[in-house]
Amino acid sequence: MNRRALKSVMLALAGPLVIGATACAPPRSTPAMGPPGRPFVHPSMPGTCDSAELASGNLVSCTLKYVPVSTQGFGAPPLPATSTVTAASSLPAVPPIALAAYRTAVTRERALDPSCAVTVDVIAAIGYNESRHAVLGTRLDATGRISPPILGPATSFANTLSAADKVRFQNTGPFIQAVGATQFLPATWKYYEPDGNGDGVSDPFNIYDDAMGTAMYLCKVSHMATGADLVTSTTSYGYRTPQLQSIILGDVAAYRSILAGTPNIGTYALTNTTTVPGSSSYVSGGAWVWNGGAFNGSPALSAWESRLARNPAAIGSVRAGQIMSAKAVLPLFEGFLADLAKGGYGVDEAYSYAFRCTSNSARRDCAGLTGDDLSLHAYGLALDVNWTTNPERIYRSSGATSACAQTVATDLPAWAIAAAQRWGLFWGGYGWTNRCPGPGTVSDYVNRDAMHFEFRGTPALAAQIVAWNASHAVPAAARPAV
Repeated sequence: MNRRALKSVMLALAGPLVIGATACAPPRSTPAMGPPGRPFVHPSMPGTCDSAELASGNLVSCTLKYVPVSTQGFGAPPLPATSTVTAASSLPAVPPIALAAYRTAVTRERALDPSCAVTVDVIAAIGYNESRHAVLGTRLDATGRISPPILGPATSFANTLSAADKVRFQNTGPFIQAVGATQFLPATWKYYEPDGNGDGVSDPFNIYDDAMGTAMYLCKVSHMATGADLVTSTTSYGYRTPQLQSIILGDVAAYRSILAGTPNIGTYALTNTTTVPGSSSYVSGGAWVWNGGAFNGSPALSAWESRLARNPAAIGSVRAGQIMSAKAVLPLFEGFLADLAKGGYGVDEAYSYAFRCTSNSARRDCAGLTGDDLSLHAYGLALDVNWTTNPERIYRSSGATSACAQTVATDLPAWAIAAAQRWGLFWGGYGWTNRCPGPGTVSDYVNRDAMHFEFRGTPALAAQIVAWNASHAVPAAARPAV
């Protein structure tokens, strides 16, 4: 397939509109420009588009009645098996510079995200397990700088970093290595770009920034307020087996005792009643087979995957059979992709179904999670297109400019977002958090997923949207050549 020339188009967004506290509604007309409208509020959830919504042609507003996102009518998928774990351990004291970094990270992250109760004992346990607090074979100076840099063993991931990032992360070999005191993969580090000491530099070889990255990561996975949250977040961090959970939970208990009397130490119960995936769940050829990005094709999913469908014919540059999704929603994705092709926007990358959980790759195997954590990709209700030019990123404030006013990296034109809205698809570029109800809001960061489109309604609503589009021609002005 010939790739179109990659364009660096920065699209200034008006900012998402908040529905309640969890979802974001798109603007009413030209979605990528202009001032924000009023928050969208609907008094009921009838499961259909009303006359005003139909008249506007912005049918995504019908799906946004469902808060949180509805998967009603699409079935209840299975989840990987789990097993019970226990914990016990004892550890040495934390070096002063490392402890200062852990405390600073917890204080800063709690201020950024008051809903998260991350604690110093958890950061300390991870710091000990990942690098012995960066003092085994290395040294910390007064600023937290680690010398020599800490690099983990080579992974199986090919090193495709840019020349500049190879230098930045000291990753010059053929395979990627984790970096820093708390061992982040470079791609994950770039997702968060933590700055724990507030010096304006995100340095993977400074323990203040490493600890901040760990706090941000844990808080993205859960609220860190209960023993179950602790298991969920640490499992996502990489402690996935019962043995590893036993170690990390025991180390949290030990540091909770060692650091007793200091601020921001956990108080919730640490018990053996929480669960994590057993190793048998991930054996190749077993009921659940992890392919590195999803469980697609696992024998345990054969009945679930029989509920899905593939596009029978090519759609522009999208191959026949390339899109696998929920049967009721496939026509929405086909219609949207057809509109993109008609408008001249080339789709070089596209997929829908991927049986995995949400958030970043470390959490996608659903380790220790529940059905509530499944991605809409697992239902075949989400579509990602052209991730190379439409990346998911956290946007941060810069000087006097709020994160909400930062431009978004995307090559999707405004008419393409409008096309998605006609097909009832919500665009992830509007952001997944409630931090930015408008561009004038002051916020330190916001997560935007520009590649991502999802359907938030029911099968009946999908059918109504398909019928509406069948009887309404797309305005010629809505699909100009790109």
